[in-house]
Amino acid sequence: MWQTASYDPTTNLVFYGTGDAFPGFDPEFRPGDNLFTASTIALDADTGKIVWYFQETPNEHWDFDTPSPKMLYEVSINGEARKVVANFSRNGFYYTLDRANGQFLRADQYQEKVTWTKGIDQKTGKPVDYDPTRDVQAYAGVGAMRGKRGEESCPWWNGRADLLSPTLDAKRKIAYVAGAEGCIAGVNIKSPMDENKDYIGLPRCCTENGRVTARGTLWALDLSTGKIVAKERLPTFNESGMLGTDGDLLFTGHTNGKFAAYDAETLKEAWSFSLGTPITAPPMSYSVNGKQYIAVVAGGAIGLRGAALYQPSAIVAVFGL
Repeated sequence: MWQTASYDPTTNLVFYGTGDAFPGFDPEFRPGDNLFTASTIALDADTGKIVWYFQETPNEHWDFDTPSPKMLYEVSINGEARKVVANFSRNGFYYTLDRANGQFLRADQYQEKVTWTKGIDQKTGKPVDYDPTRDVQAYAGVGAMRGKRGEESCPWWNGRADLLSPTLDAKRKIAYVAGAEGCIAGVNIKSPMDENKDYIGLPRCCTENGRVTARGTLWALDLSTGKIVAKERLPTFNESGMLGTDGDLLFTGHTNGKFAAYDAETLKEAWSFSLGTPITAPPMSYSVNGKQYIAVVAGGAIGLRGAALYQPSAIVAVFGL
């Protein structure tokens, strides 16, 4: 569990999303559904016991864990008001569940291209090509199976919404998230696990194919219909998360050092300022003596894409509205 939890005082439940199964990219090493990986889990806040869980991708092949923070809100589904918990999953779908009991309500595709499955069964929430009689799932045939040459897989594990904070506009009934969108292809390497490596399976970069196609993206998703109502392409991956305001602006930072505000209706850029060093922290807002400020932490970091171009630093930039 590597994201901030969400808490519902009405049900006294704490909600988390869990990581993918280990070893990554090798479903044959770990046959079965691999509970409770790639799942939303609701825990009793007093006892820590699991009250319910919902698994998005059983026997997961592609690093499709579900770390995007869980959003709690009320929405009308099929004419009925429901209290839900929802999230953007790395597998390309936006899941909406009943907050109290985990009942699956709907899954909506937000990534433009999804090839790992032919879709989600809107009754069960399982992939339509999930076979409960199989120990190793084949899904749509582009999984990381041993001895099989890699095929294009969409979305890419790095082309997704991640632990980066989404933001919810209760007035518009729209959820916003920043990340990346795209695909990858590669070659599955031989198993079983090599004790000298921390993971095995599908090579991460696949530069021999030149098939890493992900681009930075902002999404706006209508909570009632599950439709993407606005999308904005970005030149670099977003690793900052988003902050929404009641002034119809969304703020986020970028790995090229740009801190920007976007129009909540169109997602078009309304303002920007270059901090000259990568931004991978979420923006925040606060007020002092009635004046509102927007602040963000920025600084180059080891492991960040393009970090070799920057001297690691740490600054807090503050802007007044």
